[in-house]
Amino acid sequence: MRARQRLLVIIGALVVTFLGGYSIMAQNTPTPTATASPEASPGASPGASPQASPVGTPIGLPVGNAEEGQKLVTQCLGCHSVDGSVVVGPSWKDLYGHEVELEDGTKVIANEAYITQSIKDPTSQIVKGFPPAMPPYAYLTDQQIADIVAYIKTLSPEGQQEGD
Repeated sequence: MRARQRLLVIIGALVVTFLGGYSIMAQNTPTPTATASPEASPGASPGASPQASPVGTPIGLPVGNAEEGQKLVTQCLGCHSVDGSVVVGPSWKDLYGHEVELEDGTKVIANEAYITQSIKDPTSQIVKGFPPAMPPYAYLTDQQIADIVAYIKTLSPEGQQEGD
């Protein structure tokens, strides 16, 4: 009976994930294609560079926007809570900056790299006590993932201090 309940929870999580993923894909707008140089791009502003880009850092990594991330996570909240309650997946409350024990007994700090990896390849680091029910979100852009991570950071005192 317990195995059946666990299977139903996993199936429910996958259904919520699929439906949520469909809503994100429907919201996505086409990404402009890169050009060889700013001069080759019609209408490119002089002096435009990756360093001046509002969506990236000088090394090309996206900068997350917590407000956008909060809009994106509606489907995630079927399995993750923001108030500390336990559901299918770990709660995001006080997650960022804290130690997380994995199924294999290792411990990691829930930082940007860990959360990003958990979204892109969720079975690579299973949190102890939770089923491996989360599918990878390959359709999310790096910017969307950065936005989600930025939102998760706001749910922890450590993440809020970084933004000060």
